[in-house]
Amino acid sequence: MNRKLIRNVTPEAAWRWFVPAGVEEFVSDFIHDPKYDIDRTDYKEMCRIYASELPFACNRPFLVEDLNYIADLLEKHIKNYIEKIGGEENLQLLTKEESDERYEAALEELISLLEKDMK
Repeated sequence: MNRKLIRNVTPEAAWRWFVPAGVEEFVSDFIHDPKYDIDRTDYKEMCRIYASELPFACNRPFLVEDLNYIADLLEKHIKNYIEKIGGEENLQLLTKEESDERYEAALEELISLLEKDMK
């Protein structure tokens, strides 16, 4: 990805480009995923982990500095969103069951796409 483009993007645009979910879903998925031991308000760590996975998700290389910058943008977006809704107490986080259902539905969709592609 073009470094100049990344450096000129807003937190909201970075979120739209890189995160296919809303803030509540994003945070919920992290706090319910057993491979992460993350406090529900450690947005910095969530964004750092997410950004570190972008080269695999996007199937392209990124400079470490750019991944760190993207993580900062994503964290700013989360904080802006929380401020906009009036505070963390107003986050509508998913339950573990709802988060698991979202994951299962996405997995089923992926399998369906792969099966179509193989026909």
